[in-house]
Amino acid sequence: MTWERLTRPSSNVEGRKLSTSLSLIVQKKGSPSPAWFTRCFLYWAADVARVQHLPAALLWIQPATVFDIYYYYFNGYGDIFNNCKDISYVIELPGLPPLTSRDIPSFTLPSNTYTVAIQAFQEQLEHLSQETNPKSACQLFRCIGIGTHECH
Repeated sequence: MTWERLTRPSSNVEGRKLSTSLSLIVQKKGSPSPAWFTRCFLYWAADVARVQHLPAALLWIQPATVFDIYYYYFNGYGDIFNNCKDISYVIELPGLPPLTSRDIPSFTLPSNTYTVAIQAFQEQLEHLSQETNPKSACQLFRCIGIGTHECH
């Protein structure tokens, strides 16, 4: 599946309709739906869960450090990534060890040509920051840790 197809508005509309229908069917049968896990780029699923009064969490399948890097990229630190043309350049982000261009996602590098992908990451984090009680499940070394990330 291409980035364009995954993030296009018609996919979001179709997904919302299907998810709402499934949720209503489950509720009518009396089966509990304790929580929804949403995936990256399917942020609309959290909207459906909210409307249905169900808790939802983002299932982030990449390491938590990658989540942090994208978070900082879109929240005040984006300009420092422009200096990553030189592989010896070191980026320092709060709470993370010093990083070079080899350590960070290629979508954040000045050489990135996949603008749709970086926009999709930005939309995901913007959407998460709008939640009143955002939750995510992230990969923490060898286990899955469920926690809340503060989004400002």
